[in-house]
Amino acid sequence: MTPERWRQIEELYHAARERGRDVLVSADAEVRSEVERLLQQESSGATTVEPLVPGTHLGPYRIEAQLGEGGMDI
Repeated sequence: MTPERWRQIEELYHAARERGRDVLVSADAEVRSEVERLLQQESSGATTVEPLVPGTHLGPYRIEAQLGEGGMDI
């Protein structure tokens, strides 16, 4: 997905949260579908994270290899 498409999704998502889902009526089908999916996830409280494995595209970037693993212990 292009950065421009992500910008459209982000703007429409925020507009739908502020003004309601009626703003989705005139949107491109692909953008509307993505925004509806995001709104559904938000309302269900579900969060899903796709793994960033080699070959995964993240915006204009491509994951080549894992650099490390783990986190900080407190």
